[in-house]
Amino acid sequence: MSHYLASTWILLERLAARTTLPVTSKAAVRVAYLFMQWDERGRARKRLGRIPDAILRDIGLTRDQVSREAEKPFWRP
Repeated sequence: MSHYLASTWILLERLAARTTLPVTSKAAVRVAYLFMQWDERGRARKRLGRIPDAILRDIGLTRDQVSREAEKPFWRP
């Protein structure tokens, strides 16, 4: 994750935790946070699909397990 994305995550987490935000602002922060989660999940699944088999064996995963995870839609945990 880039420095920009990491700092954006931190900012959104801090904003979501504030109790002084108006309701509409809290909703907007939560939607932004959700979109960032979806984006990161989609990117991670694409990267996972490119890991060589030898490394997958080292971490105890099979190509089939990785393929199933990589094929999931970004919105599905």
